[in-house]
This record gives sequence, C-alpha cells and structure tokens, in this order.
Amino acid sequence: MISKHKKEHSVETALKDKTGIAMSLLRSKGDDKHNNKVVAEGHGCLLISRRPTKEFDSEQYGPCVHCRDWMLKSTLKRHQSKCIVQCVVDVSPLTKRNLILQSDILSGRLQTKASSLLQNEVFAIMTADKVTEIAQKDLLIVALGESWLRRNIDNKLKRKYYASQRMRLTARYLIAMLEEDTACDAKSLWDFLVPRKFDCLAKAAITVAMPTMEDEEELKSPSNAIKLKYDVIRLVNAKWCITLKEENDLNNGTINDCQGLMKLIQTEWPEKVTRFARMVLAQRQREVKQHIPAPDDIKLLNEHLTAELKTTPMRKELPDFLRAVKLAQTKLQVYNKRRSGEIDAVRYISLSLLT
Repeated sequence: MISKHKKEHSVETALKDKTGIAMSLLRSKGDDKHNNKVVAEGHGCLLISRRPTKEFDSEQYGPCVHCRDWMLKSTLKRHQSKCIVQCVVDVSPLTKRNLILQSDILSGRLQTKASSLLQNEVFAIMTADKVTEIAQKDLLIVALGESWLRRNIDNKLKRKYYASQRMRLTARYLIAMLEEDTACDAKSLWDFLVPRKFDCLAKAAITVAMPTMEDEEELKSPSNAIKLKYDVIRLVNAKWCITLKEENDLNNGTINDCQGLMKLIQTEWPEKVTRFARMVLAQRQREVKQHIPAPDDIKLLNEHLTAELKTTPMRKELPDFLRAVKLAQTKLQVYNKRRSGEIDAVRYISLSLLT
C-alpha cells in the first residue's frame, strides 16, 4: 500500500500519524472493502482480525461499525471498549444487538433495498393500500423489513407475516408523524430520525397506539407503543450504517444525530411512552376475567373430538381434509394448548396420528 499509493492523500495522512492509528484504520478500511466484495460475490477469502480457533463460518463474522475490523460478531461488544477509534473520536457505547445489526448492514448481508425474498414473500401478502405503499417505498422501512425477515429466516411459515406487520406498523407510525408535524418539510423516516424531532417521535408512538389523541386513557394497542421503541432503534442503526457506507466519516453530522437520538430514546422514551403503555396493559390484566372451564367439560369435549377423528376418513378429498383439519386443530388448541403457529405447521399426514 505504501509503495503503490504513497501519493494518495489518505496514505500521506496516515504516514504522518506517529501513533499508527490512522494507518491501522486505513488498512481495516481496505480489508472491509475486500470482504464486502467477497460477501457480495459469495466466494473468496475473508480478511479477519484474528485467526478462528473453531470451525469457520463466514456468517458469524462482520465488521466493527467504527474501525471496520472484521471479527466474530459475538465479540463486537467486548471489542467496542478496546476499539482504536475510541482514541480518535468520542463514540457512544452500543448494545450487542445494535452492534450486530449495524455489522450486518455494513457487510451487505442486510439490504437497504428490497431483496427478491422480501419482494416475493412479504410484498406479495401486504394489503394494497396507502400504508403498504409508504412501507414499500421508504428506504428505512424496507431495511427494517429485511431485518425482521432475516431474524426469523428459519421460521418459513411466519417470517413473512412478522416482517409485513412491522413494516405496516412503522408506515402507520410515519403517517402519524407527518400528520403531527404538518409545518415540517420532512417526507420520510430519514428526516424524522433526528434529535430535534424526538418529541414528535414519542407523540406519534402514542398516536399509533390509540384511536384518538383525546382518548388518552384507553390505548387501542398499547403494545404497539412498546414495540416501536425497538424498531425505532433498528431504524436509527440502519440510517447510521447507510451514512457510514456512503461517506465513511465518523464525525459526520448525520452520525452525530443518530448517536444523540439513541441517547434520547434510552433516557426519555421509557418515561414518555413505555411507562404509559405498560400502565394500560397492567390495568387491563387486572380487570380481565378468567373463565376456567370445568374439568368434566374438557374431558367430554376431548372424548367427542377423539371419536369424531376416528370416524373421519383420512383421504385427500377436500371435504374430508377440511373436516380432519378442523377436528385436529380444535383438539390441539383446546386440549393441548398449542400455539397457532405450531398448529399451522402440522402436516396432513400427521393428523392420522391423532386418531
């Protein structure tokens, strides 16, 4: 690098740095560029900071968001306190989950553009309305959808629904912010994810969770207000990484905005949003009436379902199939208390085992 690129400004600057930090950062940046190419092409050798001691799995490695050194993603949190960038820039500490999310975005494993999987699975099932239109066109909401799809990649049955729900919820959140801040020229989530818009972010989270702003004592979906905190953090991380990819400047104003907003979310969101929502949830839990069926009724229902299953022919004709499914699902859900996702995953051939 010194012999071939010594006349380049970045190399000249690094050579003048007696601490060696600038040269290390420059080398890590080059390694990161090479590794991103390897990940994109799907073949090649990754340049990592430490030799692996166990079986190598490239999916487990990613870059530090600050110094761009590639390492095990599970060690990013520990590395954060020792990162050489700490000597140059005042960096706010991040949680392990946020560090891994940012690492996946920087490495290109998480896309900020809709992947074919997101388009084919998630976009295909989303309701055709204004909310979906906004969700599919907003850069950060698409990145959030990719994140949720990847987080649940092993759950083929439900992952598209999880991603769709979070994308539509965030789109409704954006609509609430646009309606709240009519005087602002902001058009996308990117424009709202700044510290000066925090009050608008918090108020919109409450708006999404209640039918009308005047009805503050009755949140329609208080859990939405709680969920939005974690999705907003993911959105801020996505914005942070997109900026890093484009400009690679830790002193960039957008990155400073992201750091400031993260601090506000950690300190003020619990008081302005979470505590209020949890209060409503706790109150509902106290007021709910639990109707427990009599044991004899449960026994009678189970005997009836078992008898019906024994007399239902296990053929692939539609009427027989629908009858068997209804009986089996009722038996599983009522008697064994199975979750709906588990019931949906039951294969047709497995129904015969219940008879």
